[in-house]
Order: sequence, then structure tokens, then C-alpha cells
Amino acid sequence: MITKIALVVSILLLSSCGGGGGQNNSTDDSPASSPPPRPAPDQITGDVPVEIDALAVPVIDIDNGTTRYFSFVSAKATAYRITLQSISGNANFTLRDAAELTSSTIVGQSASANSVEVLSFSADGDKKMYLAISSTENSTSFKLFINTESTIANRAKIFVSSEKHNGNLAADRALAGNNAIEKADYICNTSVAKPDNAQYKALLVDGLYRDAINQTDWVLQPEQRYFRRDGVIPVGTTNTSAQFSPDAKVWAGLLLHNAVEDCNDCDPSQQLAWTGIADTTDLFSFYFSNCGGWATTAVDASGTYGIYIASDYDALHSTAGDCSHAHAFYCVQQPQAEQSL
Repeated sequence: MITKIALVVSILLLSSCGGGGGQNNSTDDSPASSPPPRPAPDQITGDVPVEIDALAVPVIDIDNGTTRYFSFVSAKATAYRITLQSISGNANFTLRDAAELTSSTIVGQSASANSVEVLSFSADGDKKMYLAISSTENSTSFKLFINTESTIANRAKIFVSSEKHNGNLAADRALAGNNAIEKADYICNTSVAKPDNAQYKALLVDGLYRDAINQTDWVLQPEQRYFRRDGVIPVGTTNTSAQFSPDAKVWAGLLLHNAVEDCNDCDPSQQLAWTGIADTTDLFSFYFSNCGGWATTAVDASGTYGIYIASDYDALHSTAGDCSHAHAFYCVQQPQAEQSL
């Protein structure tokens, strides 16, 4: 299991305040154009410590003209990444030194609906920091994550390769590997989308060289939480069989926490990754779901793919398609003991 480095965070809710958190990106000490008022002690409610970077980050709702303050204590010489995952609506969020709340914006950012925005900073001391988040819509919903960069670096990740390939991997001599599965792994480990120096393997099955049922060179670990390539947004948690836990309420039994990738206004038919999975309940594969062992583009063969902007069963098995088409691959980080860095 991955060690979680907890950040103890107090959620400070301002019950009555006006104005926004501002969009000033200035890093100097000049007054902000519309500084938020310093929260008075008698205005603070719900001062309960929470672990902001935990899996069950709550959805937070704010209305137009409302600002909510969140605080955490930074540690000297520690790098932080603050991520706002917008569920709906638009918001402005700014990071401020508590001692200079009314006069200085350390960094600011705007978040639009269905997007993920990031603030990064290195702490210059042990002190309280404020995040002021204001809505520019009638209603805005979001999730807020605060992580140290060291926490993110130690998390298991899944990403989508930027590179695409047709269903005949075996015949491609430009790809290193003794079989089609190893060639898909090569694509993952040389992808420009790879987020770090860890070893990755393709979530691609053929029932022979890689099989989930018999755990043959299987890429997922049991009871493991996986994150997007940013190491912040959780994708899914596996069960004891090293498969994403099925949900009885969802047809075909798969429900992820989040899609592997987000994309505003994307055409789902263009956001595809080969998987070879014929049944999402056990990740079974056979000839007509894996392009004949990922070795043919013949018209009588087909391969299954998932939609990587989906978080239900479509993520691993949307439908079967023509093996002559080129699609991306899901790439899964491997345990440290198996990595050759």
C-alpha cells in the first residue's frame, strides 16, 4: 500500500462575506484590487481538521458573490501542489499568507467548469496559509486537494499514451519486445505522456502473455489505489483480485472514481484506448476482442477498446472495432521492486 502523507487541514467556512477572492496574479506586496476581509474568529464555523488529499474529498458548493476560506499550515522548504477539480461552474482561487491576507496575493488562478487547475508553491516557513475561493457563477461545485510533491511522487499512476497504434503490434519491428504485449509496454515506457521515470505496463490483455483471470504478467496490484498522471485525482481502487472493484449498481459491474483523463467537449469516439477486454466483470479476452493476439488487421478480426474520458464500464470496454484503426493505450505504473530505472 502506498504511504499516505497526511496534511492536516482546517476547513474555514465564512458564513457571511462579500466580494470575491480576486484574480490578482501579482507576487509583490502591493495591495490587491479587491482583497477579501480577514475572517474574524466569531465568523468561523466548522473548524474541523480533515485530510484534504484523502480519497473521499467532498464536493464543495458555493454561490455567486460568496468566498470560502481554507487554511493549512505549511512546512519550511516543502513544495506543495494545490489542485481544484471543478465539477460545475467557474471559480477564482488565490493563495495568501495568513499574515498578509488583506494585502498580498501569493498566486491566483481561475477554474472553469469541468476542468482541473493547479497552484504550486514552495513554503518559505512554518506558517498558516489561506486559500480563498470565490464563485463567478450562480452556483459552483468543486473538489479541493492539497498535497506535498513528495506525496504525489510516491503514488501509483495510470496514464493514457499520446502515441497510437493499430491492432497489429506483433508485426511492428520498430517496437522493442518479443511479443505484442511487450511492444505495447514499450509504447508506454517511451510515451511523451509518461509522468515520471517509473516502469509502466499496458493495461492490455490477450489471454496468453497477459491475462487478468490467471494473473499472467498482470499490471494491476491488489487493493491498490491508482491516480491520474498528476498523482492527485484518484482513478480507482482495486480489489483483492487486482481488478477495479465492481459496483452492483452499475451494469457490467465497473465504476471508477474518475475517468483516467478529462476533456471538455471531447468526442468520445476519438478518445479510445485498446484493452482487449471482452467482459469487464473478470477482464476476459479472446480472439475477437484482441485482434487475434494483437497480431492482425484482417477484416475478420476485431479488438475491444475503452473510452478514457469515461468512468463507468465504457472505460475498459466500450465496443469492438476494426483492428486497422489506431488507438492509444492505458499505461499502469509498476511496483518499485519491479522497476528498472
